[in-house]
Amino acid sequence: MTYLTKNPLTVLRLKAVMARTGLSKSTIYELGDPGHPRYDASFPKRFQLTPGAVGWVEQEVMDWLEGRIAQARASTPVRSGDTVSKGVAQFVTLPVIPVVSGVTASADAQS
Repeated sequence: MTYLTKNPLTVLRLKAVMARTGLSKSTIYELGDPGHPRYDASFPKRFQLTPGAVGWVEQEVMDWLEGRIAQARASTPVRSGDTVSKGVAQFVTLPVIPVVSGVTASADAQS
């Protein structure tokens, strides 16, 4: 038995890669172009199927995508109201403004 018999290989064409990653055609080609500023060496390499067609190995695309998700989730979350300085979230403590008779007191009135 060969490797492909035990582990079926799925080849994705460009539209499928776009659908799986949510990236545009130009971004996909930029990520794979070593001469482009957006080049990502970890992005799956395309290969020639025929003189006019290229494809990507599905598992490589999914592995790259899972890595991007893991990387994004490992970074410090930034929530609404946080301030960001040099990429690091800094949590700000805001004053508590009491509510009296259904009317909110202004911050100036507490000073």
